Amino acid sequence: MQCQNARFAVLSLGSTLALDPEHPPVIASLAHRFGVEDMRRAPRDAPFLGSLLYFLGALTLKDQTPFGELVLGIPNLVIRKLYVEKFRDGLFPEYPEREEMRRFALLDHLLEFKCLNLQDLGLTAETLRAQSREQLASLPAVAASLDAAEAQLARYRTGLERAYGERLHTHALVALGFERLLWRSSPGVSTTNY
Repeated sequence: MQCQNARFAVLSLGSTLALDPEHPPVIASLAHRFGVEDMRRAPRDAPFLGSLLYFLGALTLKDQTPFGELVLGIPNLVIRKLYVEKFRDGLFPEYPEREEMRRFALLDHLLEFKCLNLQDLGLTAETLRAQSREQLASLPAVAASLDAAEAQLARYRTGLERAYGERLHTHALVALGFERLLWRSSPGVSTTNY
């Protein structure tokens, strides 16, 4: 019976209410204990499970009602995708999908960052600022970092384009201390900097 009650509370808290911004989960207060005994004996109701999901980071405190109740919600899109939607899909496979957001071009950019400190380059900040981007890109450590970033992007690109199509733009970035930033973009954009 406890297992069925827990499943019902998770269904109402994790799938239906937490995904509905018009009717978010509301609980009177957060539970503050989650020891082994508490997990075994505590009632598996919405306040307990809401508190547990809150402390695990799957829910966050969004607001408070005029009666002092706590309004919980999904903290960000990553948590929504990783936890709540996967949980929902397992329990409700026919649940309607959200609108496909990949139609926006910004979502088709992939960045790989590398960082070199000034000691690795053997340069001071002043000297670094005075050099052109071509001079900096030709330094062996910078060229090697850009090459390594592009190689990593090529490995990512294969799987991502297989899954999502060939709309991916990649950008290999190398920070030179806190002074300069160089990058190579693909397809067909040359090395440039800020």
